[in-house]
Amino acid sequence: GLQDCNDNDPTIHPKGQEICGNNKDDDCQNGDATCTGNQKQLGESCQLHADCATGLCAKRGSQQLCVQPCNATTPCPSGYDCVENAACWPNQDKCLQDTDCGKNAFCNEGTCVQGKPKGCQCNTSAPAPSTFGWMFVCLLALFTRRRHRAQGQSKEK
Repeated sequence: GLQDCNDNDPTIHPKGQEICGNNKDDDCQNGDATCTGNQKQLGESCQLHADCATGLCAKRGSQQLCVQPCNATTPCPSGYDCVENAACWPNQDKCLQDTDCGKNAFCNEGTCVQGKPKGCQCNTSAPAPSTFGWMFVCLLALFTRRRHRAQGQSKEK
């Protein structure tokens, strides 16, 4: 039968998906496949898996790009990060919103940062501070008016 041709890389095996142009024999048959046709390369925008030379098109945030598999033993090429220990995605230096950064990261002043945001968080369900200010002024006016009335009634007696 067919034998695993690289025990150090679990993504390389006889039933693996061959990815053209990655300098690996992913399916253990005849070396690395040559990329042909108008297929897009790693990091280029795509709509379908068939659009990509790698055979994989993935969506992250608002982007849909050609990706290649990755894990701890199969790192990504320079300029790419292994996202969720599954796919190589272009380094995200710039962002407009949190969804541009992927899971477990957020957008901070145009740069993706790993982890959760620290500091104050907005609570949009709480009333605005001005509401409390107006309520305080109204209660104070009501209290003052009642007090003046009570003092006026005691002077009449």
